[in-house]
Amino acid sequence: MKVLFWNTGKQKVDTLLSHIASEDLVDLIILAEYDGSTNHFIDKINHNTEVFSEVPQIGCKRITAFIRAGFADVEPGPESNYYTAKKLIFSDQFSMLMVAVHLPSKLNQSEKTQALEAVEFKREIEMAEAKLKTNNTFIVGDFNMNPFENGMIAASAFHSIPCQKIASSEQRIIKKRSHKYFYNPMWNLFGDFDENPGTYFHASSEQSVYFWNILDQVILRPSITNYFVKDSLNIIQKIDGTSLISDSGRPNYSDHLPITFEFNIPGEIKDEEFMARRI
Repeated sequence: MKVLFWNTGKQKVDTLLSHIASEDLVDLIILAEYDGSTNHFIDKINHNTEVFSEVPQIGCKRITAFIRAGFADVEPGPESNYYTAKKLIFSDQFSMLMVAVHLPSKLNQSEKTQALEAVEFKREIEMAEAKLKTNNTFIVGDFNMNPFENGMIAASAFHSIPCQKIASSEQRIIKKRSHKYFYNPMWNLFGDFDENPGTYFHASSEQSVYFWNILDQVILRPSITNYFVKDSLNIIQKIDGTSLISDSGRPNYSDHLPITFEFNIPGEIKDEEFMARRI
């Protein structure tokens, strides 16, 4: 399963999305700040056959998602203004909980408030896992926090750490309270060795400035880390010859760059004809 996430910044992105969906065989497209009044992805991508359908949502207007037809059954989960949860059922033996987020930015709240909100959000995710009877959870989206911030790493918050081996212990006990881990592979994308130093650029006159930030992330429970294709994780800078980076090296289409990643789904996938194209 190939997943794309992009905070599109309310730009017109249908042509770019259609290309990457078709050429890169993306199965699940998750978007933040997608302007449906100027974009009509379904009409554009499905001009010959029905390839994608929109994942229905009621309570979350900050996220728009499309899934390839026949790829998985979708069971609705809880939603709020800032996230939507869906159980993706691939077979009788295997399912995953997808949680797509667009959390509040630092323009509206402090880092301390973000961390406290992450604590509450983590509780809601655990309730969703219990309700939908799966711990095969991945959370993807615009967290508006870097991987190293307290809201991402604190045990009471997302508890997402950069070491898969440690995360494989599934939980740790602090003051007799159990805290489940998420594994966060985004740490591997810091730096400019591959010319992708982050997903969001911000400069200011403050003394301490990161310039490049990784606000757009995927984190996953240890139970599905073995299905995660590590070398598939990528920050996208170009789609169909269109650069998403200006000559100065900053995002110039949306203010965020998209990320893509893949899972190897065990067992039988519903759309066998489509899967045959990937072999």
